[in-house]
Amino acid sequence: MTSIIRIAGICGSLRKESSNKKLLLRAQQLCSKHVPEARIDIIDWNQLPVYNEDLEEDPPKSVLKFKEEIGDSDAILFATPGPLKNAIDWASRTKLGNRGDVFAGKPVAIIGAGPGSYPGASGSGRAQLVLRQTLVVLNMVAVNMPSVMLTGSYKAFKEDGSLESEVIEEKIVQILKELVNLNNRLKITVPKPTDYGMLYINELLETKDGVKIRAYVCKRIEEDANTRPTVLMLHGSGGNMGHRLPIAESFYKNLKCNVMLVSYRGYGRSDGTPSENGLRLDAQAALDYIRKDNILKDTKVIVYGQALGGAVAIDLVSRNESKVDALIIENTFLSIPKVIPHIVPSLRYLTFICSEIWPSDSNITKLRSIPILFLSGSKDELIPPQHMKILYELANTSGGKMFQEIENGSHYDTVSQPEYFSKIGEFFTRMLGEELYEKDQLLDNTEIETPL
Repeated sequence: MTSIIRIAGICGSLRKESSNKKLLLRAQQLCSKHVPEARIDIIDWNQLPVYNEDLEEDPPKSVLKFKEEIGDSDAILFATPGPLKNAIDWASRTKLGNRGDVFAGKPVAIIGAGPGSYPGASGSGRAQLVLRQTLVVLNMVAVNMPSVMLTGSYKAFKEDGSLESEVIEEKIVQILKELVNLNNRLKITVPKPTDYGMLYINELLETKDGVKIRAYVCKRIEEDANTRPTVLMLHGSGGNMGHRLPIAESFYKNLKCNVMLVSYRGYGRSDGTPSENGLRLDAQAALDYIRKDNILKDTKVIVYGQALGGAVAIDLVSRNESKVDALIIENTFLSIPKVIPHIVPSLRYLTFICSEIWPSDSNITKLRSIPILFLSGSKDELIPPQHMKILYELANTSGGKMFQEIENGSHYDTVSQPEYFSKIGEFFTRMLGEELYEKDQLLDNTEIETPL
């Protein structure tokens, strides 16, 4: 029997007759009727105290219960506006065993109601925009469409709790189905390398804290695998290792590299819940595997990371520079606190909302001799390109560094721009001292779509 997908419903308003509470209750009813593969469990957080950083290490029982309910869910449905910051602070910053931040990596959708006559005049419209930006900092993956903003909320509900507008009810059903689909793509559907013509080993790694994570290891044919470089791919906060296989294909087939991809804890079919320290241990387990493998242990190792994966890559190499031969990062930030003001300007003085730090600006100064390639999308709408330029300036390595601005590259499609892999090939040649690819065979025009 297929397990039911549990959606944790969190209402921003604590008031009993709140329009958003009514909207969430209606979503719960519609889910039961039209989306039988899922259920919405509404979480009551009325008993949470005002957030107090002094209590992070030993939080009240109500906080632990709230965080456990979120951690046990598969997806989140927010109904906003309302004072969600208090709930988000408790759930994202306090500790619950080894679970870390229980929001990170989860699929999420937002609905909302307000008394205004059109979305822009409604508190929900503005609140949804700010919350959506905050979700990026929390490493959550959001459903983008449809948009559910109920206007004229005081007159929008019938006595039985249903909505006067059939259109809004249809949109609620649609957004719930999209949330279920997103959950399935992120956590269940993990494409395989054979789908892209690559032979592979499906490895189950155990990290130092006992969490089991999944990895794909794609080796070149045995007679030249030990002479080709090995690329360790570290993905961003959306999707899993299977969603990066089109990129792996270019490394494998055209740059003729061995490739290892890993799904962090809580992603794909890996166990556990994402956290900064947890992802650090996951990356270390992958590198340790390479350096112990009979064939890969003597190959040149290139660590490659995109967005959050770039921060993970910098951190990993800063602690293992002697075990790595090159570093490639794409569209990476200086640190989480320093990127928050650009993503959510109104929160520039509230950077404590998230326990994730990832101090790439500090870690990159620890590198002394490794070659580094910086790939920066000129039209990155999420991470300011200036962050990549500053990281480049901070890097002081005797191994050399290259900065390549990718024209027209946004946060999500920099990798699909025509010059992307040719610049990586050039980096291989210049920095690693050997011709590792055939220029006329690069998949420069391959369309590659990658989550954040």
